[in-house]
Amino acid sequence: MVKKVRNKIEVLMVMLELMEVLVLPTEMKLADREREFLATTFYLNKFKKLKIESKEMAKESSLLMGLSGTQDIYVKRNKLKEKGWLVQTPQNIEFCEYLTFNTIPNKVNFKCLIQIDEKTS
Repeated sequence: MVKKVRNKIEVLMVMLELMEVLVLPTEMKLADREREFLATTFYLNKFKKLKIESKEMAKESSLLMGLSGTQDIYVKRNKLKEKGWLVQTPQNIEFCEYLTFNTIPNKVNFKCLIQIDEKTS
């Protein structure tokens, strides 16, 4: 089965969704628009070199997501902080430990092993 996507932001959205289902704690689950915002923010930060907390990031995110203003961006950013996807440091905002990759591939082949934990069964 092949899932076709239009761009790197959509690749990230699919990767995030799979991470949520397979390995992440329930409290980190994202709504569709939160996932889109996180993928957009990651893309703009890594490839356009915009700081997560910058006004430029808010404007570009709004544009890419088709929002009328930047106010929703600040609300979404705070929601991602609450869920642990974004981390506030004394200097800036950073991505959580699960988002450590620096490139977004054009193609991803996921292999998944599901195994019963012998210690808990």
